[in-house]
Amino acid sequence: MIAVSNVPVGLAPTAVRQRRLLLITATALPTIAAWALDHHRLGTQLAAARRDPLTGLPTRDEFTTRATQLADRHPAESVLLIADLDFFKDTNDAFGHGAGDAVLAAIGRRLQGWTGQHHGVAGRIGGDEFVAAARLQPAATMTALTDLQHALTRPVSWDGQHLPVAVSIGAAQTRDSDFAQAMRAADTAMYATKHTGAPRLWAPYDTPAPSVNGRRQGRRGTHLDPAAVAAPAGRTPADD
Repeated sequence: MIAVSNVPVGLAPTAVRQRRLLLITATALPTIAAWALDHHRLGTQLAAARRDPLTGLPTRDEFTTRATQLADRHPAESVLLIADLDFFKDTNDAFGHGAGDAVLAAIGRRLQGWTGQHHGVAGRIGGDEFVAAARLQPAATMTALTDLQHALTRPVSWDGQHLPVAVSIGAAQTRDSDFAQAMRAADTAMYATKHTGAPRLWAPYDTPAPSVNGRRQGRRGTHLDPAAVAAPAGRTPADD
């Protein structure tokens, strides 16, 4: 029997087609497998880029996308909040960065648990700065925010010690405003209640804090040198 193109002479047309299909498949499999592996790696890298590695929470862009969707779907009951740790530098200085990481991870878990109860999403957008969007009935908003304040400020157990936690929470309702406006309003409310130990819901009479690119002066993401920004006597912006 004489073979032409690896196909034995005398085979039925159907058998020839099947033989050729097998040859093509066998040749293509390594290429397909390599493509699938690269595609999987790319997907994994993209997913990792959307998550904060320490807390597992969405980073800024992913949070913004999901929070905006929530506000668009439920404009009458959506609330955006910013939670900023107070005196976090003191924790790092006194106990070390391992303790600081433990506090950040605990805040992430607690905030995620709270947003889960309120059909929302939490995120981490800076070193000690967290955000959340949740569905809250207007009459129950302050109660829910107070519950969150209590949850976040529970001491964190670490290496046989109980680490103190202080958090400032500012919130704003998203109705009648876009995401950026609500974010600025929540930041203004948070700045107004800084170090008081009580959450604050933005009100029209709240005075906006000096800002650069929509963020308070000296915070991460601005072009100002934090050391150049005025702070209360004896403290620097980095201590907040």
